[in-house]
Amino acid sequence: MESGAWSRSDAPVARLVLPLRRLSVLDALDDAVAIFRSQFKEIAKVGIFSMTPTILMTIVGSAWGASISSQGDQMTGAIVEGLFGFGANVAYWFGVIFMSVAVAKMLSERLRGGRMTAGEAIRASMGKLGSVIGSGIVSALLLGGAIILMTIGFMFVLAIAGVGAAVSGEGAVIAVAAVVMVIGGLAMILLLPVFLSLVLFIGPAISEEALGGIAAVERSSKLARSRFKASYGYALGVSVLQVLFSMVFVMIVFLIMYLLFLYGGLNLETMETDPRFAWILNLVQTVTLAITACFVAPAMAVANALMYFNLRYETEGLDIELAYMRGIDRDEA
Repeated sequence: MESGAWSRSDAPVARLVLPLRRLSVLDALDDAVAIFRSQFKEIAKVGIFSMTPTILMTIVGSAWGASISSQGDQMTGAIVEGLFGFGANVAYWFGVIFMSVAVAKMLSERLRGGRMTAGEAIRASMGKLGSVIGSGIVSALLLGGAIILMTIGFMFVLAIAGVGAAVSGEGAVIAVAAVVMVIGGLAMILLLPVFLSLVLFIGPAISEEALGGIAAVERSSKLARSRFKASYGYALGVSVLQVLFSMVFVMIVFLIMYLLFLYGGLNLETMETDPRFAWILNLVQTVTLAITACFVAPAMAVANALMYFNLRYETEGLDIELAYMRGIDRDEA
């Protein structure tokens, strides 16, 4: 790292003022880890507070749905779990944005040479709930629309390729379908970060510039386009990490389902789970969400805020503004 950069040995120094500099994606992630480690307890508290609605809805939905299903009403149990699952996903999205607002406030205070506790950051962010909800709805519509369009395009290409290959025989259909699915999957992995990069900095924009929902999304998009390559690379890295984390979770769930089947806890014909084993899946979901709340999401929020300040530093001379603010703080003291 270049001179003036954060290093892991700097992390425990409470009064250190973080210097702004031109960051690469790896620099941002490395600095984010250092900051996260230095304020782990406070940042983790923000994460837990933000993710609590998601965790509660997941636990209640899984337990209630399993209880109903164990009484023989599989359809109602599935509906209950589905509704609570949808609510948990909505709460998760809004929670991530709220967390980004609070973490950005903490990092902004750190940049100015101060220190903000989790409680102070949460209280300051509560006044931004309207902007959090508005930006959450707009960004969810953008990302959801992008995913739907990419899925439709993927299915359209797959259908055309299938019709064309059908003339050549069954073997060609299978081969073409496999190739199209692989290429289409890679294309979706590479294209989704384009849209994700445009909404990365919503939380910091709400926190630092007091912007409303739509204005925060526009501001985030503008900053991302100012250094598209870095923003896209960061968004791609985040997407890959999330996919890997999800794969680990899915593998654990499948392992548990296999063990349930092995020991007679799962009926593959009806997909009914023995109530005695249902709590295991609930426990796995809860632990996964707790890990996300304490470690994954807060660390990503720190990295997002760092990238936001870095982009403003490069395009707007934010270091000059912060140096001016530090001077005011010292004069007032």
